[in-house]
Amino acid sequence: MASSSDPLAAATTLSSLAYTLKSDDSQDLWQNLQTCARTIADILRVRDPVNDTHTLLGRTALPTTLTTLLSLALHDSSVPDTAYSAAVNELLRVAANLCMDHNENRASLLDAGFPQAVSAMLENYVELVPQLPTSKPFAFTAPHLTVLRSAIGVLLNSSIGYDPVKDRLNSLEVALTLLKLLNAVYPPMSWTQPLANEDLDDVWTLRATISSWGWRTITELKDVKDETLQIFNQDVLPYLTPVLQKFCPPFNSGDALPFKQHDALVPRLLNADLEFLEECCTLIESLSLDVEDVRLCLARGFNFPAEHQGVPCLGMILDFIEHGSYPPYWKWLPEGDARKKQKALDICKSALVKSVVEVAGEERNQEVLWSDSERDLPGGLFVSRMVNWIKMYVEDPAIDDQLNRNDLVTCGSLSLGNITKRESTSTALLSPPHSLAPILLSKRLLSPSSDIKMKHGVLSLLKHMVQAKPGSPFMTSTLSQANTIQRVVECRIWDEVPNPMTSIVQLTAIGLTKHLCGSTLDHALAMFYPPPGETTTGLSQLLNLIKRTENIAVKNEGTRVFVNIIKTLWLGDDRNRASEIASPTVISGNTEEIIEKQQKRQAAIHSITTPEVISTLSALIARSRQYPVLVNEVIVALSLLSTTKEGGPLVIRAIVETSDAEPPTPTDVFQPSFIGSEASSPVTSPSSVGGRGFSSVSALDIIIYVLKNVDNPVNFPVEIRLNACAFLLQLGRHTSNEDNSRIRGVVKPVLEKLATGDAPVLVAPGREDVLRASVKKVLDAWAK
Repeated sequence: MASSSDPLAAATTLSSLAYTLKSDDSQDLWQNLQTCARTIADILRVRDPVNDTHTLLGRTALPTTLTTLLSLALHDSSVPDTAYSAAVNELLRVAANLCMDHNENRASLLDAGFPQAVSAMLENYVELVPQLPTSKPFAFTAPHLTVLRSAIGVLLNSSIGYDPVKDRLNSLEVALTLLKLLNAVYPPMSWTQPLANEDLDDVWTLRATISSWGWRTITELKDVKDETLQIFNQDVLPYLTPVLQKFCPPFNSGDALPFKQHDALVPRLLNADLEFLEECCTLIESLSLDVEDVRLCLARGFNFPAEHQGVPCLGMILDFIEHGSYPPYWKWLPEGDARKKQKALDICKSALVKSVVEVAGEERNQEVLWSDSERDLPGGLFVSRMVNWIKMYVEDPAIDDQLNRNDLVTCGSLSLGNITKRESTSTALLSPPHSLAPILLSKRLLSPSSDIKMKHGVLSLLKHMVQAKPGSPFMTSTLSQANTIQRVVECRIWDEVPNPMTSIVQLTAIGLTKHLCGSTLDHALAMFYPPPGETTTGLSQLLNLIKRTENIAVKNEGTRVFVNIIKTLWLGDDRNRASEIASPTVISGNTEEIIEKQQKRQAAIHSITTPEVISTLSALIARSRQYPVLVNEVIVALSLLSTTKEGGPLVIRAIVETSDAEPPTPTDVFQPSFIGSEASSPVTSPSSVGGRGFSSVSALDIIIYVLKNVDNPVNFPVEIRLNACAFLLQLGRHTSNEDNSRIRGVVKPVLEKLATGDAPVLVAPGREDVLRASVKKVLDAWAK
């Protein structure tokens, strides 16, 4: 035998044994091999500060010898016989320690095929398990568990930070093999059930270690340079979701547990349980977010578990979100450790909420998750469960006193919002038996103290309902009766300090309000009255938000709410009438209700015709030169405001005020202002703007730009240019000559060139005469 302190001699002995065992397969030789391998493995456990033993041994024939000996030790069996398991374990230890933090040795082992041989052996171990996934640990004996631990140690040490090994193992789908193996070795919480005829401490220590090392290896295999590479697909789902059931009541009674509260091994087992849960939830979340087939597969499997080998994966996820709880054994831990585990489980639930929402958000899943097959259950089982989650939170006041279940409302509302894209689905949710309007608009869900994520879910669902069929009489009437605008104002989301999360929710509330105020007069009027017991109106809340936020989307969409309110106040609920700008007319009829509504309408018109609102509208034009739709909407709104004696002068003053717009594009840079300068001045080059990085422009600058429509980053259709002409014509009806002269002096030269043909008209073929006629109409009115 070689000296215990001479690793090279021991390696030579191993090489000799590899040759001898081919002809003399005696137990004595295998015992010698076991002793020799243990000697090398123990030496390699630590770095020699003087002699680099790892490099020295790695450059010998040792890597190839290990591969040969592992094959011989199996004796043509799929897994090692118990009689040879100790020798196999020592060979695995040698390999694991040899490549620890050593890329050269990792490469040598890879070239020798050792990680590949270990992977094949692990696959064979998985084949021994008759059914996976399983709720009970497979009865691997302690010697085999020891081999499994060392084998996983080889894969972990050889792959850490070394892509060639990772790539090879991923091509062999080793991660899936490991996941199956972990399900067999350590199903979480299985330690709460007794295992017969085993030394509990030793066996469960091995099982917990295998679980921990296995997950570390899977994590390492996922960490590759190509971030788009997925080492798992939908086939992995049946091995991820069953663990969720282990954290749902009922739990095994503490009296019947094989371990007691003060057993030293218990904290380790509890850590292994939670790690298994966290890793599974992380994988489910990431796969749901990144892999379309996973989202499709989860949805199909909800009604057809055969999709996942009979495992109801999405159903298990929903059960965990609803019923998942803290195991009673966590109370055995110090208070701080127990709280950390409770927080970790809550994070797991949040991860799975994201998964469910993503599954519902997959476009092709809308038809799968929404079913009309059962008349008494509109939308089917998934929809009804989401509805029940929301209702349960609202109708059971004790639920949030006992447990924080905002996640149920968030998941239910966001998921329903994702599959509510048609008028029929929206109508079904608002109609019996679901009748969600009063539930969603209850103070329990929408109040200043409500959870921000819950507000986001509820408001998103409402917005999707309205978007499904804007102006639907049933929908607008139902939401009006439920005081939708009042509840949005009451929840004071627009008073929140803007940050990434609140800005998203503020934008959602704005979108809902914009659609409602553009659909009926009742919704528009609701923005002018504070909720009971309050003094702040929705109009003032929104105006203040637009002033203080730096979020351009919030500014723009918030201003569009004013646009829709103005259109509704002036044009009423019926938008099918001819598009004509005129002063609001008295609604026909003489009932008290009509008279009262007309009085409110006139008061609202007076309230919205203010310098603040009009300046806000003008600022939107000034910063929207690349968005013709926005420019057109505001031009129409300003035209309507100009129909009143109070509005005309305010509009003129607002449109000539300059506003600091967003950074311009190279083809979209203005001189400081057209006001008081030659209106036909060419667009300046970026270098002529100076070092400010943006331009100060006015709404009138943009209107002139629309009329000219030359050198634009976008094209303004003729309809928008016609509306600009109508706006200029309207401005002269309720404004003084002095105010008008400021506008005419700048705009008239532009109109004259368009009318005479000195400037290109740039419209669609056949529309030139229409535009010139409109331009001439303005010029004729100004000539009087």
